[in-house]
Amino acid sequence: MPRPSAGKAWTDSGEAHDRRGLKQRAHGEARNVPIPPPLVRLLCEHLQEFGTAKDGRLFSSERGNVIAASSER
Repeated sequence: MPRPSAGKAWTDSGEAHDRRGLKQRAHGEARNVPIPPPLVRLLCEHLQEFGTAKDGRLFSSERGNVIAASSER
């Protein structure tokens, strides 16, 4: 499930990321977003080298957590 970043002050749980689906989307609904072939190649290479996080995210922190919005890398 997507975890949109809202900031701790704006979530009911006090966590930086809400645990809910995206607005205007039914549970499990996908949205196709076209990307150029060079980006497809880079993402495929990333997946081959790093795989996905346990929850299916493409990118995660070194410890497998959600990447903080303030990360500078």
